[in-house]
Amino acid sequence: MKKLSKIFAVVLTLAMVLSILPMGAAAAAETVTFDFTTNTKASTTSYTATTAKTAFDGFASASGYLTEVKACSYVYPGHEDSNNSASVVDTIKGCLKLGKSKNGGVLELTFSKKVTKVEILAHEYHLYSAQYPNADTIAVNDGTAKGAPYTTDATFATMTFELDTASETVKIKTSERVLVKSITVTFEETTGDDTTGGDNTTGGDTGVKDPDKVGDDTAVVAMTTMMVVAVAALAVLVINKKRMF
Repeated sequence: MKKLSKIFAVVLTLAMVLSILPMGAAAAAETVTFDFTTNTKASTTSYTATTAKTAFDGFASASGYLTEVKACSYVYPGHEDSNNSASVVDTIKGCLKLGKSKNGGVLELTFSKKVTKVEILAHEYHLYSAQYPNADTIAVNDGTAKGAPYTTDATFATMTFELDTASETVKIKTSERVLVKSITVTFEETTGDDTTGGDNTTGGDTGVKDPDKVGDDTAVVAMTTMMVVAVAALAVLVINKKRMF
């Protein structure tokens, strides 16, 4: 009898451990990155909304998310230092240049899902100078403007903008000239049976379940398994008790 009790205690403990284990790994938030380092030319002609949409579709890490470039002004493919100025970042074709002298750049993008965060890999158009210590700025969705990374050796760094309100529209504005190597947007997480947008990620036209839903299904399976183990252990205990009498 004592032996059976110990077996039941072990099985019950195992069932309790299963109940507190993570029920499926947390799904990573969906993102899409526009990588401008693949750009191969520098131009003094700004994109239009139409030409920017075509170009950005090519820069995107996944298709189907960007639905429209709503506005685009003073946004140039690549940066060329034609004057070889010591105060300006050297020519970089693999980037965007937002803004020009005395004119800020404006880039307004519309997505198929709501965006919660925007990350911009950027650097000021100029190299740092103590004579001009203030960098040109970037603002997203009319939020607080932040000075672009501003170094003596053109070290690009990521600027992170957490949106106060999730939005399908992302509007990036610069005070004057800022160079940008990439833009990454993070989308609002969905739950339940919702599918996700984008052709190269989960959901959308692929028919794959949303990662959060897959996690829910894993939890149900684990809980069911735990209950079956506990019931089986109880049945074994009852049967063996009967045999003893």
